[in-house]
Amino acid sequence: MQLVAEAGDAPGEVAAPTDAAAPARFHTLIIVEDTWTGDDRLFTAGSLGWRDLPLPLMATDKTTYEHEDAILIGNIDTIERQGAEIHGWGPYLSNPSEDAARLIDLAQRGELRGVSADVD
Repeated sequence: MQLVAEAGDAPGEVAAPTDAAAPARFHTLIIVEDTWTGDDRLFTAGSLGWRDLPLPLMATDKTTYEHEDAILIGNIDTIERQGAEIHGWGPYLSNPSEDAARLIDLAQRGELRGVSADVD
């Protein structure tokens, strides 16, 4: 699972205008149902839902318990189920802190990979 910065890849979305002030958008595979997770969880097909959008996209480059050092880097404004896969899209922060900007840069370069869905 990897965050990918691409404009216009959400379902039915028109590519973002080439406005330098517009924040870059991301696409990520959030979770795959009917597939064992790395921490031995299995979510049956169609069993997962999500809260009202937008939802925060948090990131960290540290290994911590329960992702307690994660900081906000964007907002998920679109979620779609594609077969067993649940995908998310949204903008990175338009005015990120220095720490958030560093994490956004790592994600855009493909050096910060992986998504951990906070399932309640």
